[in-house]
Order: sequence, then C-alpha cells, then structure tokens
Amino acid sequence: MVWMGAVAVAEPVASPGGRSRRSGAVAAGMVALLLVLSTSACSTDSSAQGTATTVESVDRSATVATAVPADGPEPIAAASGSDGTTPDPAPAIPDPVTLAFGGDILLHMPVNDRARQYGRASGRAFDFSPMLAPLAPVLDLADVALCHLEVPVAPDGRLTSYPSFGGPSEIADGLAGAGYEGCSTASNHSLDRGYPGVIATLEQLDRVGLRHAGTARGPWETGPGLYRVGDVDIAHLSYSYGFNGYRLPADAPWAAAQIDVDRIRRETADARRSGAELVVVSLHWGTEYRHEPDSFQRDVADALLPSSDIDLLIGHHAHVVQPIELIDGTYVVWGLGNQLS
Repeated sequence: MVWMGAVAVAEPVASPGGRSRRSGAVAAGMVALLLVLSTSACSTDSSAQGTATTVESVDRSATVATAVPADGPEPIAAASGSDGTTPDPAPAIPDPVTLAFGGDILLHMPVNDRARQYGRASGRAFDFSPMLAPLAPVLDLADVALCHLEVPVAPDGRLTSYPSFGGPSEIADGLAGAGYEGCSTASNHSLDRGYPGVIATLEQLDRVGLRHAGTARGPWETGPGLYRVGDVDIAHLSYSYGFNGYRLPADAPWAAAQIDVDRIRRETADARRSGAELVVVSLHWGTEYRHEPDSFQRDVADALLPSSDIDLLIGHHAHVVQPIELIDGTYVVWGLGNQLS
C-alpha cells in the first residue's frame, strides 16, 4: 500500500480536570493519507504536553489517520480525443477509511481514585466516563477507533498500581462510551496479574463490545482484531517487547504476543492473504520518557517495513510523544504518549 499524508494543527478543548486537551483540525493533505493529530492526555501529572505541529513532534496522544487503499484506481481526466470522441469516465476513487489511535491507558491509583469519586455521583463503583468522554468528538471522525489498554483488569477486584497493575473493570465501559471500537492489549503489563488477568481483561472488553488484539484466552484468539468499513477489511495486530520479567504460562504460551520479527511477518502475511486491505501493527516498544525512537525500535521497524503486508506501525510505551515518520512509503508512529495515566 502507498500512503501519503498531511499534518494537523491541534486546537485546545476543555478537559474534566481543567487541563487543556487538543482536538485535531486538518491543515492540508494529499489523497491517500491524512493524519489528524490531537492531545487527549488525562494525566494527573500537571506537566504540559508538547504543542509543536511538525510531523516529528506534534502532540498526538490521539491520532486519526485516513487512508485510501493503494490498489484503488488513479483518477483519469476526461478529454476529447482527436476524433472528437469522449473517453470512458474515470473509475471512481475509493472512499477513504479513517482510523483513530489513542495513547497508553495505564491506571495509576490516583486515576482510579478519581474514577471512584465520579462513580459516587453516577451510582457506579468507578466511572471513567468524565475523563474519556471529551475524546468522543475526535473518535467520531473515525470509521474505526482503537485504544491501547496497557493495564489488565484485576481478576479478583483487588486494585493494584505500579509496578504491577490491575485496574477496575469499569475502564471497559469508559472506553466503549468514548467511541472506541477495539483495543490493542499487548504491553509490558499484560501479565501483571497473571493469566487470570488476561482472561478478566478480555471478558470485560467482550462485555462492552470492544474487539481486541495482543492477548488471548486460547490459540483460537491469537489472530488479529478484524474490522470492516464499507468494502475495506482491516486487520489489527498487537505485540510487546516483553512482560517485565513475567513469563508466559507454560500451558498458555499464547496468552500475550511478544515482538518477534519472523512471527509478525508471518501473521501479517496471513492477515493479507485472508483479505485484509489495511494491516495495522501496534508495537509496545521503546525507552520510557525518551522522545526519539531507540535502536530496538529502529531495528524492528527496519526489519518489518520491507514487507508489503504491513501498512501502518503504531507505537506505545514511552509515555511521551515520539515522531511520526514516513519510511519507504509506510507511516511509522513511533509513540503516542499517554492518554490516561
């Protein structure tokens, strides 16, 4: 697939906690790819996100990408021939498909405490809706909106925070209510609450109708999240660099997907052969709080980008915004930063 693109300027929107958010506004674009970039961080940290509007540094904790499949016909200008005849009309250009991606959802205890406070007002144990609802105007622009759920749901209801996370099940309701259709779930925290945490997380996503990729309850669930927009089939895959020292269960080695170049090539090729016209890979990688991609990110991307079966790489983990780069016709969003943390 060939991608082309443009950058958007971010405009501030009020957030529930009084901090500023940014919603995307399109600046200029070419036909095949339009990136609409916006800040939606809901951090309890009072530090401000970056606001530069270059493609390398624009704040993009929520990103909307619009793409036209590359196999669509090129427009042909209608003109009269020398004999006075008119050529056949140009083939119709395919409708664009718009994808939105959010940054890390990592529920430290202050975020859970605030959700508990909101829940007292709404009659729920926890309510994340006030934090996430301002995302809706951005996510509504997308045909498919995908979050990155870095924290597992606590399988026994006992909440935990750094270094081993376990969040409230109500986070799934908040994400669905904001307008997400699915989530990537492979992260260094995927196994923080063991295999029961994997099961609990996916059960809660299923309960609210969110599709998922990156963790699994069985071999049958290790494939991509699948979405269809019009006549376009989209496959979403998710992988993590590791699991903070936790080992995959011997009897459940498929519980979480680890970055392995050969595996990713194989699974993206399978997705393409199965009919996916857009193949998106979410990668939990990089060095925390580093604004530039590290050597591991570069090496993995260099190994994957020659593949014609990958259309877009979306990065997570660094907790700060990293660049967007167009490399040999494929966009790499190195890191989206935090969305809720």
